[in-house]
Amino acid sequence: MILMGLPGSYIIATPNSYVGSLVELAGGENVYSDEEQEFLTVNTEDMKTKEPDIILRAAHALPDQVVEMFQKDFAENDIWQHFEAVKNGRVYDLTYEYFGMSATFRYPQALEELQPILYPESEADAQKARDNSDGAQKKAKDSKATEIYEEQKDGR
Repeated sequence: MILMGLPGSYIIATPNSYVGSLVELAGGENVYSDEEQEFLTVNTEDMKTKEPDIILRAAHALPDQVVEMFQKDFAENDIWQHFEAVKNGRVYDLTYEYFGMSATFRYPQALEELQPILYPESEADAQKARDNSDGAQKKAKDSKATEIYEEQKDGR
């Protein structure tokens, strides 16, 4: 399952979205593959009925805020603790620069990032997936995207 984060909320990315198509290209199956839209708004109870093996979290805008939002929601909203993906440590943050709302020329790096997440063949692959996720979180937090946005909004 792919969550596309926006400041204050998130939506589901289907295989018809850019990030969803990357996951399919990498061999992953999206639990919302029967949908025609690119993105869906669904509640966590509906997500739970899909019981994804893996949860991928991507930021659409202001990645510093979105990463913080995801971390807080997954820590404080009890329903996430009932997802097998959460119980099994299979929740990954994706690198903002590779996984956005629209296509980029960085898709080879995106596919490379997905491989150890979707198909870990060894403990080294599993560790690489965790390291990539941690790196994505750090890059998002260090992006200062909110600060830059506020400066631009204020005309500084």
